[in-house]
Amino acid sequence: IVPEAVGENEGTLTLGISWRIGAHSAKFRDTTRTVTVPMTSVDAVVKRIGLERVDFIKMDIEGMEADALRGAAHTIEDHIPFLSVSAYHFQEDERTLPEIIRSICSDYEISVRQLTPDLERICFARPSVASHRYA
Repeated sequence: IVPEAVGENEGTLTLGISWRIGAHSAKFRDTTRTVTVPMTSVDAVVKRIGLERVDFIKMDIEGMEADALRGAAHTIEDHIPFLSVSAYHFQEDERTLPEIIRSICSDYEISVRQLTPDLERICFARPSVASHRYA
């Protein structure tokens, strides 16, 4: 566990603290209370801990998914992991998240699926058989 927010770059991030459990967010602020926390990127963490392999990345980070994907570009390009990324925080997520993934690495089969009847949509990116070393 890395006790930092994840985004595009290293630095700090101001989070809005929500009264709803699990809804603290840098993008949505339904409260006036905030806290500043350290922020890193997936690429920085992979390098810092010296991971030799990254097989799967899952993100449900309250609207920061696009930023975090951009901050994982080298990891995605180098390791071509399976991706499961929440695509329901913004109306445009269903379009922009697959675009970001494809701009990083074109060797993915991407689908966006609604898994619950109410709201949650997930962007799944599966490495093409030819590109994935564990296929």
